[in-house]
Amino acid sequence: MRFRRPRPRLAVFVGFLIIVGMVCLNRWLFRVAFRTDYFLWYLKNGALISLATGFLKLVWDGMKARLGLISTHPAAYIAACLQLLGVFTLSLSPARRRQRLRPKEVAFDIGLNSAASRALDEILYFFLAFVMLLLCVGWVLCVAPLVYFVTLVAGVPARQELRGKLAPTYIHEQGGQVEVFETDEEIDLYASGKMPEKAVGLSFARDPFAVTQAMTALILWLAGLAYGMIK
Repeated sequence: MRFRRPRPRLAVFVGFLIIVGMVCLNRWLFRVAFRTDYFLWYLKNGALISLATGFLKLVWDGMKARLGLISTHPAAYIAACLQLLGVFTLSLSPARRRQRLRPKEVAFDIGLNSAASRALDEILYFFLAFVMLLLCVGWVLCVAPLVYFVTLVAGVPARQELRGKLAPTYIHEQGGQVEVFETDEEIDLYASGKMPEKAVGLSFARDPFAVTQAMTALILWLAGLAYGMIK
């Protein structure tokens, strides 16, 4: 039996409904369970949000799915959240006995071979892993639905760079002097010898998610200031 791929418009519509539904559900749950407003909670807890996001980023390097977290496509955004949640959960799992790797060599004794130290680390690791997992799940369920709407604005610079709308910029530092190169054709500059090989590229696309998170923090900070002034 063959399954037809969902139509693009249908996927956008269904994904958007899921995100809006999660926002509405969270608002109701926060009001009933915590006697607080969901939107104000999100606005006032930027530090906790940044902490949870920092833990998740540990598994994002090199994963194409993280680009979905700056997407305007609701279905792609949801898929990226679920995939990264699964990878993060798997990364916290301790290795099975037959999968255990050889201990890394350390130049001096830091207590790795101590029985008491190993026992303490085993106990504390499960506690810390449980906390990190809760933060991860909480981010996906409570934070990610609202982040999608903020990302519609915060993700503009990264998405524009990915579209090729922004010219790549490179800098080269030597002897206290900084040279800046801006071009649409990176290869031509290198081939012509006009730009040193050690020049460092500056681009929103180098880490689109990190750039978008910085923009998100700025937007939340400005929104918090505006709310404080109005209140």
